[in-house]
Amino acid sequence: MNHKFSAKAKVHWLNAAHGGRKCPPVGPIYAATGRFEENGGELFSVVLRLSENGSEQAEIGFIAPELGVSKLAPGVRLFITEGFRTVAKCEIVEVIK
Repeated sequence: MNHKFSAKAKVHWLNAAHGGRKCPPVGPIYAATGRFEENGGELFSVVLRLSENGSEQAEIGFIAPELGVSKLAPGVRLFITEGFRTVAKCEIVEVIK
């Protein structure tokens, strides 16, 4: 997948006991939906490129960048969802120019 990534983030995957996944995704690329903490329920498509060092770090991209890039800043929280379930909480640590 040839995709432009817009930010680097710390990722906390929720386990199944907390409504998340049984285990974090294993591939280097993971696509899902997401929403910003400050933006209520507006969902959009996101792509995460997981770090080779583990799934706790990722680069974040958007299928439709115009919906999300302008909201990115260090400290912003992004919730990753699968359907109606929140499966991960991300904190933006760096915006990629």
